[in-house]
Amino acid sequence: MSIIVEVGQPVIMVDGNHYGRMTTQRGTVVKAARVWITVQPDDNAHKWAAQRYRLDTQTDGSPYSYAPRFYTLEQWAERERRDQAQTFLRKQGISIEYSSPWRGHEHELAELIRPHARS
Repeated sequence: MSIIVEVGQPVIMVDGNHYGRMTTQRGTVVKAARVWITVQPDDNAHKWAAQRYRLDTQTDGSPYSYAPRFYTLEQWAERERRDQAQTFLRKQGISIEYSSPWRGHEHELAELIRPHARS
């Protein structure tokens, strides 16, 4: 499923590597076509140049899981919310297994547990 991105829309550019490190940069969509978009970083002092991303995978087209990618601001906010919930659950000693029905619903579980959580 492709997302809809328009010229002028702010996005978050993410550059990962196979060591698990990730750098982020805010950018603006400067060109949007049917398959590819071009994003210009907002801070030109950074090492980033304009990047091209596929709309269907939100990556640069590379087959690697750590390929550069982009997120809309809404997607990035949801990712941060999910990460915070997972961190909270880990601090409570709760591990969500891959096959668990709670997988992908960590935020809802964290909200159920939060009133009863240990500090």
